[in-house]
Amino acid sequence: MKRTLTTCGFAVEVVSADTVRNASLLESAISDFCAKVTSDVGIVYFSGHGVSIDGQEWILPAGVSRAEAARSATHRVSTDLSPSVVDPDALVIFIIDACRDDCDHGTEKGGRPWTKGSQAFPDKNFIRIFGCAEKELCHVWRCGSDGKDVSVFTAALARALAPDSRNETLQEVLNATGGQCEEIAAAALPRLPPQRPSIGSMGDINTDTLEQLSRQPIFRRTAMAAGSSDGALWENFDPRRLHCLVVESEHAGFSSDDPLREKVNDVFLQAGDSVWQRFRRSWLGRSSVAGTRRDLPEDFDAGCVTTVVFRVHDAFRNRSSLKNTIRAVVQADLAFFDLTRFEPGVMFLLGIRAATRRGVTLCSHGYGWREGRQLETPFNLSDLQVFSHSETETTVAEDPVVRRFIEGTARGFDQLLLQPRYLDLPAYDSLRQLGSDVESWGTIPLDRLVLALCSFRPEHREAWLYVRRGLEKALQQRGVRQPRVRRLIDLGSSQLVSQALYEHIRRVAGCVMDWSLFSPSSFLELGVRLAVSPWGALQIVDERYLPGADLAARVRRADGQSGPELQQVALMNAQLEPRRYQKGAARTFDDLADALVKRRPFDELDPSYNWVHQVVREAIEPVSVAYPEVHDLLDRSAESLSSTEKDRVEATQTLFAASRPIKRDAERAAVEQRIAAWLYLEYRVKPRGFPEAAKALHQKLGEDVAAALYDSDVAEDFALAETILKRLKGDAP
Repeated sequence: MKRTLTTCGFAVEVVSADTVRNASLLESAISDFCAKVTSDVGIVYFSGHGVSIDGQEWILPAGVSRAEAARSATHRVSTDLSPSVVDPDALVIFIIDACRDDCDHGTEKGGRPWTKGSQAFPDKNFIRIFGCAEKELCHVWRCGSDGKDVSVFTAALARALAPDSRNETLQEVLNATGGQCEEIAAAALPRLPPQRPSIGSMGDINTDTLEQLSRQPIFRRTAMAAGSSDGALWENFDPRRLHCLVVESEHAGFSSDDPLREKVNDVFLQAGDSVWQRFRRSWLGRSSVAGTRRDLPEDFDAGCVTTVVFRVHDAFRNRSSLKNTIRAVVQADLAFFDLTRFEPGVMFLLGIRAATRRGVTLCSHGYGWREGRQLETPFNLSDLQVFSHSETETTVAEDPVVRRFIEGTARGFDQLLLQPRYLDLPAYDSLRQLGSDVESWGTIPLDRLVLALCSFRPEHREAWLYVRRGLEKALQQRGVRQPRVRRLIDLGSSQLVSQALYEHIRRVAGCVMDWSLFSPSSFLELGVRLAVSPWGALQIVDERYLPGADLAARVRRADGQSGPELQQVALMNAQLEPRRYQKGAARTFDDLADALVKRRPFDELDPSYNWVHQVVREAIEPVSVAYPEVHDLLDRSAESLSSTEKDRVEATQTLFAASRPIKRDAERAAVEQRIAAWLYLEYRVKPRGFPEAAKALHQKLGEDVAAALYDSDVAEDFALAETILKRLKGDAP
């Protein structure tokens, strides 16, 4: 039940063993929880034994017999919690799985109607849900399907709340739970009597209020975590935790073969300590741009990890939800993206991730696809390592899918530590390595180029020409003398496609993205563009592809049949607002041209066209790693050219090291950089205070440099070596 509620977005707290054995502690824990629920939904779940005494329903602490509870009220806890609910906007649901045996006739709920609860608090939003109806018993299926005793109600409730159930309202969950109870009872040998979960007394809550609350999507899986007052996935980025994000495909709801969230959960269940230690090492010694260091505990426990799971369409429910999702995509230390069918919403969020984070990202595909089989990936993800999260048919204890995820996660954090240029997504370096000359990094104005992101498929050619010609004509009428609206392939550059693509995506002032045909590559590029550019992007779409039209994007079911339209496209349309066009229709492109020409992101205050960029800019600060100190940077560069570990004679650190001039040049450059690092420490860091780490590096660099200079036949090198050694000994002024 803990796992089930967690996947629904609830933050779950399990009381201690001592608490469940003591009636006073148990009552206090439940009452305190109810009082803390504010403007939200709180759930109290109890599994154990209960009694009905003096017209009231009670639950029993662990180890307390029904006879003891009947003799003394100090051995039982009332199920009427409505007086503990303080906030009038809060909703508390008390789920009671109180198992009873047939011999408990004296205290069972079976022979009497439900009690009425506290009539003094009828307007509190408090609902009791019992595992069975009146004149029925809660049953245990002895030696269930996995060889263990199974509580029928809890097992049924977990199934009703499963990720693929799509039950959102309280009434839907109750109906589905009842159906599951029937299936479990029918499968049991011997067959179990009927058991119908039901809502408790109408005295708990006003009838009209109950009816209204029963229709609310309480269990909707959204990008919002439980308990968050502002709707954020995590209220604040906690530098003491590992933040894990799982973005599920909308297709996951149409196939039972897509258990991505369960696989990720198993990663931490099976290898949480290993993953944590690697993650922790990758951050040791690093500072954020704010100058703070992440205080990560040495030992792992479940509280060290914050995991948020959501279906991609939930990210686009409203503007607030999308902003919170973008923050999480940027800040997550570890992210899993479900690339099944390369849906537009997933690709958009993946583009934002690719542009902003060098952290560890694992992309996987379900729907029955297995690693080693052919998979048509978008061209700008052609070198991406795609994992499979499709369920395997193996019956062995170790799940090979989970093992691959564990290996990918562990190696990712290892490489993040060892490889300064580690990448598991495209775009990151190409967006940043633009050169030092202004001609290599300056903004490309409208009169030089407007970059178009769109599908390259043949069926889009006519629409593309229509848009290009119409937009160029409108731009020319607005003073752009020779407008050039071009796709990347039209530029005729010898530069690598990926490098040229992301360089232009960052630099151009004018960018047009056409949603038509829902090109996965184009949506990834749109995410990159909106994340990094204050100029935003002019988004357009052939209206035939909008929801409800003939060419709308649809779900493809696991059996290959076409399903309903993708919800995410309709929601993305509402949040990103692409401008419609109709190919061949008599119209002008004046409004589109105006949208490009009038943009002044550095003169306007928070323009609407770059709100995604604004969110990214704020979210990225806590997770941006500061540049290393100059001496560390120089030392690392020198080590990459020529290591001081002389015993590693078999290593060919320098490419083409057999060439003496190339090897000699690398060693010369390494020595000069070590000299620069030592001088920086000596004359810049030392006077301001000498941290122990810097002092040790200062000593090592001095000794290494002196040894290298003594091998030279230049008199000035000898003199510098002598000076360095004297300074190390404290003999020189």
